[in-house]
Amino acid sequence: EGTEIVQHGGAYAGSLSMFAMVPSLKCGVIILTNGDYHPLQETLKWQILDALLNRNAIDYTNAAIERRNQRQSLDTSIIQGEKPLPSIAAVPGQMQKTLVGSYECPQYGQAWIKNEGDRYVLYLEHHPMVTGVLIYKEKNLFECVYSHPMFGSTNFVFHLRDGNITGFDLSIDSFIEDSIYPFYKK
Repeated sequence: EGTEIVQHGGAYAGSLSMFAMVPSLKCGVIILTNGDYHPLQETLKWQILDALLNRNAIDYTNAAIERRNQRQSLDTSIIQGEKPLPSIAAVPGQMQKTLVGSYECPQYGQAWIKNEGDRYVLYLEHHPMVTGVLIYKEKNLFECVYSHPMFGSTNFVFHLRDGNITGFDLSIDSFIEDSIYPFYKK
């Protein structure tokens, strides 16, 4: 609501942390936790910041629990190959020819999309243990169902020029990160 907030969080096995400053108030919040994945560092940060800014706070904890439940209910049978996907033949012909390949994002690095039998799979340079199954939705839109539930399931917009794919916008569950990373075809 027009108030500058500078923040950064971090995680390592067994701990999560969050740092947030409100320069106009000359105030900051540091939250250190000793647990792997939980929403406390985010929900508590926003509760405190709302109190400092005299805002009526929403129930951040319930919102986080709802998002977690949605992630946990993702259909893992898609990732595990137990459930058939919509046919990759549904992807328009020219897009099929140009979807597979190497991509690059200046902020992130490399990504690869491979055709593995009946599915398109996304691989990420800096997250080698995480993959994403790409499911064609319509026009230039694919759903990416990540192999790690924390990353969730998000929609990717693919960019086209003359029917050829030139790149896509990568995102993950917005609770983890709101950024969109543009990847360009190499």
